[in-house]
Amino acid sequence: MLAIVYGLDKFHQYFYGREVIVVTDHQPLVSIKNKPLAKAPKRLRAMLLKTQDYNNKLTYKPGTKIPVADALSRIPLNDREEVSFIELEQDNLPFSEENFNNIKGATASDAR
Repeated sequence: MLAIVYGLDKFHQYFYGREVIVVTDHQPLVSIKNKPLAKAPKRLRAMLLKTQDYNNKLTYKPGTKIPVADALSRIPLNDREEVSFIELEQDNLPFSEENFNNIKGATASDAR
């Protein structure tokens, strides 16, 4: 639940006012979220209150059926293998070419 609250808060500008479907592999969390707030465990009430600002729906999917979440944690890396990065094309992004170039420049100059 904490991960859901963090994600909704971090990406507030994208999620607020839109329907968000959150997929989890934690089945008890789905039933807890669907209960009335007064019947939820006390340690989760504050987090459930924070999610009420968003139009979110929590759905369950077994962890074996969610390949994206587990792929990065389960990929075996040998010393000789390199991690590949995704190249973004400006055509697929929702902002202008000028902003895209500004972001590319700022990313290239980032010391980390």
